[in-house]
Amino acid sequence: MRRAIALAFVVALVLGAFWGCSEQRLAALEHELDRIMAIEDAAARSEEALAFVTANAEAPEEAGDILGRAIDTAVSAAEEAGGQDAAFEAWEKLYEVPATPERHGFVLSRYDRALVATDDPAHVARAEELARDLIADDTAVQTPHIWLTWYHSGSELTDKELTVEVARVGLARSEAGTEDAQMWPSMLDRAYGALLGEVAERDGLDAAIAAAESHIAEADDPIVKGVLQASVYRLAIEEDPDVALAAVEALAASKGFTGWDVLNNIAYDMTQRGVEPETAARMAERSVELAPSAFDSTMALDTAGWAQFKAGNTERAAAHLEKALALSPETPASGNFTVDHLIEVYRAGGMDDRAIDFLTVLVARSVDADDPARAILAEMLTARDGSADALDELIAERRYDGVTMAPGFSLPSRDGETVALADLKGDVVLLAFWGFT
Repeated sequence: MRRAIALAFVVALVLGAFWGCSEQRLAALEHELDRIMAIEDAAARSEEALAFVTANAEAPEEAGDILGRAIDTAVSAAEEAGGQDAAFEAWEKLYEVPATPERHGFVLSRYDRALVATDDPAHVARAEELARDLIADDTAVQTPHIWLTWYHSGSELTDKELTVEVARVGLARSEAGTEDAQMWPSMLDRAYGALLGEVAERDGLDAAIAAAESHIAEADDPIVKGVLQASVYRLAIEEDPDVALAAVEALAASKGFTGWDVLNNIAYDMTQRGVEPETAARMAERSVELAPSAFDSTMALDTAGWAQFKAGNTERAAAHLEKALALSPETPASGNFTVDHLIEVYRAGGMDDRAIDFLTVLVARSVDADDPARAILAEMLTARDGSADALDELIAERRYDGVTMAPGFSLPSRDGETVALADLKGDVVLLAFWGFT
C-alpha cells in the first residue's frame, strides 16, 4: 500500500506539469497507461493501475476514456493474479478513491454490475449497499441510477422496492433534454414491472393490481403513473382484460407521459391480440410523435402502420410503413417485419401497382436467387397481367435503382500488380476500409 501511495504521488507530480496543456497532458496519461498495461506481473500491473487512477481520479472529462481503461486494467489484472475475490478488492479500492461525480458513478455502476452478476447473496447484498449509497449521495449524477435500475430489476435476489427507489431518485435527478433523461420511462417501467411481477407471483394477481393502483394514487409524476398503468395492462391482459384495457385507456388519455417505447410495446401487443384496434392505433400515433431519433421512429412507425391497418385505415398504414422503410439504415429485404407488414397492407388494400413496384425493387436488390418476394411478385403479376413473363425484365430495369456508381480507382495488389476497379466489372468485389488514428 505504501508503495502504491508513493507511486501515485510521483505520477501526480510528473503529470502536474502538463495540466496547462490538454494535448500534452493526454499524451502523457496515455503513455503512462501504455507502460502500466505492458507490465507482465499481473499483481504489479493491478497495483500500478490503481495508483494511476488514484492520482488522476479528478482529471478533466477528456481523460475519461484513458481512466476507464485504467480501471478495467486494475480489476482484470487483479482477477488474473488472485481470482474473483482479488477483483472485488480492487473494486473496493477504486470505489473509495475520491473522484468527480461522473467518474465515481462509472466505478459504482461497473462494481455493482460485477456484484449482481455473481448471483451470490452476499455479493448482491453489497450491491444493495451501493444502491443505498447512491440514493444518499446528493452529488450523484443520473447515469448510475439507470445502470443500477437495469441490473437490480433483472436479478431474482435484489430488493425490488429498493430498485424502484433508485429509479425514482434517478428520475428526480435527471436533466431534461439529455439522452439519459429519455430513458427514464423505460427504466421505471422495468423497475415497477419487476416489483409488481414479484408481488403477483408471491401473492396473486389481485394483490399485484391493488399494489399498482396504490402506487398510482400516490404518484404525482405522469411518467410514474404511466408505467404503472402499463404494468397493470401486462399483468391483467390474460386473466382480466377489462382491468387491463381500463388501465390502457387511462394511459392513452395521459398528456404528460413521454415513454414512446412503453406506448409502442403495448400498442403492438394490443394489435397482435386484436383488442381495441382504435385505442392501439391512437397509442401508436403518440409513440411516433415522441420517438426521439430516426432509429426509434422506424420501430414506432412500423407499429403505427400495423395498428392502423388492423383498425381499417390502409392508406394511413401504408404511409407509416413506407416512411419507416425510408428512415431505416438497412436495405429493405424479405423477412423484415416492416417489409412483410407493407406487402400485406398493399395486397389487402388493393394497392397492386404499388405492391408490384415495391416487390420489384426488393427482388432487384436481393442477393438471394430464391428470395420469397420473387414468388409473391410472380403471383401478383399473373393476377394483374395474366402472366409473369415480364418478371425478369422488370427486375433488370430496377437493378440499379438508388445505386451510386463507384468512382474509378487503382490499387496495388499483394503480388505487386496494379488492379483497376474497371478491370473487375461484372465480378463481385469486397472492399475493406481500414482507418488508423
